[in-house]
Amino acid sequence: MSPRAGARAPHGDGDAPTRDGIAAAVAVIAVLVAAAFWPALQAGFLDWDDQLTVVDNPKLAAPPGELVGWAFGTFFMGHYQPLSWLSLALDRAIWGLDPLGFHLTNLLLHLVNSLLVLALVLAVLERIGAALQPRPRLLLATAATLFWAVHPLRVESVVWVTERRDVLSAALLLAATWVYLRAAARAGRGAIPVLSPAGSAIAVLFAASLLAKAGGVVFVPALLLLDLLLRRVERHDVAAWRPLVVEKLPLLALSAVAVGLAPLAQDATAAMVPWSVHPLADRLLVMIFGTCYYLLRPWFTWPLSPLYELPVPIGPERPLFLVALVLFAALCLTGALLLWRRRHRVLAFWALYLLPLLPVLGLFQSGPQLVADRYSYLPGAVLAGGVAVFVAARLAASSRRDRRAALVVAALCVALLAAATCRYALAWRDTAGLWQHALAVVPSCGFCREALGLEQLRQGDRATGMRTLAEVLRDRPNLMKANAALARELERVGELAAAREHYLRAHRLRPDLPVFLRRYADLSERLGDHAAAAAAREQLRRAGAGADRAGQE
Repeated sequence: MSPRAGARAPHGDGDAPTRDGIAAAVAVIAVLVAAAFWPALQAGFLDWDDQLTVVDNPKLAAPPGELVGWAFGTFFMGHYQPLSWLSLALDRAIWGLDPLGFHLTNLLLHLVNSLLVLALVLAVLERIGAALQPRPRLLLATAATLFWAVHPLRVESVVWVTERRDVLSAALLLAATWVYLRAAARAGRGAIPVLSPAGSAIAVLFAASLLAKAGGVVFVPALLLLDLLLRRVERHDVAAWRPLVVEKLPLLALSAVAVGLAPLAQDATAAMVPWSVHPLADRLLVMIFGTCYYLLRPWFTWPLSPLYELPVPIGPERPLFLVALVLFAALCLTGALLLWRRRHRVLAFWALYLLPLLPVLGLFQSGPQLVADRYSYLPGAVLAGGVAVFVAARLAASSRRDRRAALVVAALCVALLAAATCRYALAWRDTAGLWQHALAVVPSCGFCREALGLEQLRQGDRATGMRTLAEVLRDRPNLMKANAALARELERVGELAAAREHYLRAHRLRPDLPVFLRRYADLSERLGDHAAAAAAREQLRRAGAGADRAGQE
C-alpha cells in the first residue's frame, strides 16, 4: 500500500502514486489543456449549425416545463440528445447568447474528461503495467493522457459549440467505465450485481451518456474487451464468460433503445444518404478508408480540416481509395501475423479502439463527410491507454537514464501537440476563417467553398460572395444552397435570366421546396416567357393539390 496521504514514497516505492503526485499531474494537465484550447474562449458562434442549435433556437429559452418536454421529444438536427439540449439551455440561462459561456462549458467538460482518462489509464496500468514503479507509472499515465487531451484531433469536439454532445456524453461514459473498472477489481471473476450501488451507478451513467449522444451504443462489447484485456476472464473459458455477459444485459437493453431511436432521428432530417445513391460497394470503400484514416491519423498532425468531403463518384480506381485498399490489406496481414504470434492483447486494444467508430465508419452514411475528426474523441482515449500499456512494458525493464530520455521525448511531443492544437483552434474563432482554413487544407472541397460564399454574403460582402458561389458552381453545379443564394443575389442586381436558371437548378435539387419553382415562374413571367411561367405554376398547383390530398388521407 502507499504511504499515508500526503507523504511521498521514496524512490517511487509503494503500490500506488501518492496524493501529492496525483495532484501535481492534475495541475499539469489542467494548465496544458487550458493553454492549448485558450483560443476557444475568444471564439464566437459558427454559422455552421451553431446558429440553428443555439442562436436561432427559441426552445432553449422556453419555460422549464416546455423546455424539458421539447428536449426529450425532439429529433431536431438529426440527433436524440435531450441532455445535450438541456446543458445548452442551462448555458443560455446563465450567459444569454454570449459565446464565452458555451465555450467555457465545453472546455471544462473536456478537462473533466482528461482527468477521467488519467484515472482510467492509471487503473489499467495498475492491472497490466504493475511491474512499473508508482512514480514512473504516474508520469507515463500523465503523458498518455496529455497525448489525448491536447491532440489537435480534439479541437473539433471541444471548440465547436454544436458538438457539446461529444464532450458531455464522453464525460458520462468515461465515468461509467471508471466505476466499472473499480467494481470489476473488487468482483474479480465474479459478476457485478446489477442492483448493487456500483451496478446501478454504471447503468445510470450509461443511460445519461446515451441521452447526451448515442455514440456509446457499443459500450457492452467494449466492456467485454476490457474484461479480456484485464484478464478478468480467459478467452476459452466459456463458463466464466456467462456471468460477465449476464451482468451487462441491462446495459445491452439501453443500447438497443438508443439504436432504435437513431434511425428515427436521422429520418426526421432526411440526413441519411439513400442506398440508391451510395450502394453497398461504395459504403464498404468508405469504411475501409475510414478504418485506415482513424488508425493512422493520430500519429500525423499535418493540417486538419473541419470537413473532408465525400468524393463523387466513389470507386477503387480513385487514388484515395486505392491507397486505402493497399493500407487495409497491410493492416489485415499485420493482424493475421499478430494473431499467429498470439499477441491477443494488441489485437484487443485495436478492436477496442475501432469499436466506437463502427456506427460512423460510413455503412450508414449521414452528411457530406468522408471522415470527421470529432469521431476520434472517445477512440483516442482508448489509444492513450494502449500506448501507455505498450510503453510500460518497455520502461519496466529500462534503466533510469532511458526513462529520463523517454520523459524528455514525451514532454517535447506534448508541447508540439499543444502548440498545434492552439494554432488549429484559432481557425475556429469565426465562420469565414474556418472555411478559409478548410480550403487551404483541401482546396477541392466544394461544400467548404459554398459555405464560405454564403458567409461572405451574410457579412455583407456581396460581390465577393457572388464570385465565390459562381466559382464553386462551375465545378459543382449540384449544390442547392449555392444555387439558391446566387439566384437571389442575381435577381437583386437585375440579372433575371441568370437568376431564373439558378432557381430552376435549386428546384431540381430540392423539388420539395416550392419557393424555388415559384421564383422561377415569377421571373419567367417578367422575362416574357409566359409558357414557362404557366407550366411552372401548373406544376405548383398540382403539387399543392397532391399535398392537400395526402394530408386528407
